[in-house]
Amino acid sequence: MVQILKKGRPKTKDDPELSARNVEIYQRRFVEKISIPELAKEYNLSRKQIERCLKFVGDEIGSVPGKVALEGSIFNLESRLRDLIKLRTTEIKRKNPSVRSVCEINKEVRCDEEVLLKLQGLLKEVIKIETTEDVGVKDIVKVLADIEEAGNVPKDKVVDVAIGVLTSKKN
Repeated sequence: MVQILKKGRPKTKDDPELSARNVEIYQRRFVEKISIPELAKEYNLSRKQIERCLKFVGDEIGSVPGKVALEGSIFNLESRLRDLIKLRTTEIKRKNPSVRSVCEINKEVRCDEEVLLKLQGLLKEVIKIETTEDVGVKDIVKVLADIEEAGNVPKDKVVDVAIGVLTSKKN
């Protein structure tokens, strides 16, 4: 049997691990505002590789699978929660902790935990849907935009309604 070998490395969008890493880097750069040198050091990549990751996601954001984008969002939210909890712990351990700061941090933690749970639920639904259909970022964003445009859904229920819409499309 003759085996045909492909030359070169596989395309980034064909490798789910690389796509997930690139989305993660993109979100850390533009959501958490981490500098390129810090990202390069953290991910053990060169500055040029980080810039290529950012360009890839910027160019291919519509073709990134919904699951990968949601996993990147969940990762970022989890890291933000870790940072907030560390900040809260540091504030509480101070000699004269600021009650207002602790209350504000607690409020942010609660809000982020709610969003995290909803995103995890949405990810589970997207995984279920992807087994029968291909759901991409464009589909998820379109459903969320349609719900926002209608304006008849409270902001805290948007993700729940999106899960319902995506699952009804499956059936």
